[in-house]
Amino acid sequence: MKKGRKYLLKLSLINDEGFGLTESIVSILLLSLIVSYSTVFISKRLQIVHNANLISAINDEIYRDTQKLKYELWEEHLVRSKDVSVTSSFYNVNTPATKKFCLNIAETLPLLPSWYPTKWTPNSNSISVAGQLRNSIFKGKPISIKRELKSSSPFDLNYANLDKSLGKIVYIVEFKGETKIWTSIDLLSDAHSWCSPTG
Repeated sequence: MKKGRKYLLKLSLINDEGFGLTESIVSILLLSLIVSYSTVFISKRLQIVHNANLISAINDEIYRDTQKLKYELWEEHLVRSKDVSVTSSFYNVNTPATKKFCLNIAETLPLLPSWYPTKWTPNSNSISVAGQLRNSIFKGKPISIKRELKSSSPFDLNYANLDKSLGKIVYIVEFKGETKIWTSIDLLSDAHSWCSPTG
């Protein structure tokens, strides 16, 4: 009975004193590990979210540029009818300038109003269309988007009687000292259907 009382007394004294030095060190180490891993995982998650938003913003910028070029290419050489009941709209491909266009689409693409500048930095200039802020993700380190043109014949066939009616536009993105070919699109003008087979 006395042994049981002594054990209970000793147990109550230990409970009153709380954690010892060893337990405190172990608990501090465990807490530090949990905080460190939490910080690493949170920063990784934020980095992934930032990269996803950045990719989406670059894609939006390129999509906006291609849609603008498509519209301007459709409108180039188009003669609009003033009265559709009398005459219909048509493409004028009989002048020397349009004859060049029929042979090679690269002769017309640089004539488009939105073609220059071929390299721009989003959010660089609020006055110019190319530099306007369209996405808040571009407020950080600047990103440059460059557009290059390569004209080619359909299916890249090398026949003398095939014109270069396809314009391959390659978009190159420069960010954090890296240059990446982002995407490429093929543009074909509606006016080519009005060209003669020999150009």
